[in-house]
Amino acid sequence: MPEPEVVPDKISNPINLYVIIGILAVGAAIYVAFQILPEEQTGMLAFVFSVGFAGGAAGFAFFVSKRAGIGVLSK
Repeated sequence: MPEPEVVPDKISNPINLYVIIGILAVGAAIYVAFQILPEEQTGMLAFVFSVGFAGGAAGFAFFVSKRAGIGVLSK
């Protein structure tokens, strides 16, 4: 399939630098929190982060699926 002459910048460069910086910042914040907190509290904090991020990702996926009208969850 030939490449079109004009490719929008949003499609040609799908990597958003701010998203990558945000992910790295959240990871660094979690790492620092695990180093600062006592060992007894880190287990519960890890559980809360795991459930929170998994739930957030599932909710975001559901929202995008419904908004775009594609995928298994759209009907």
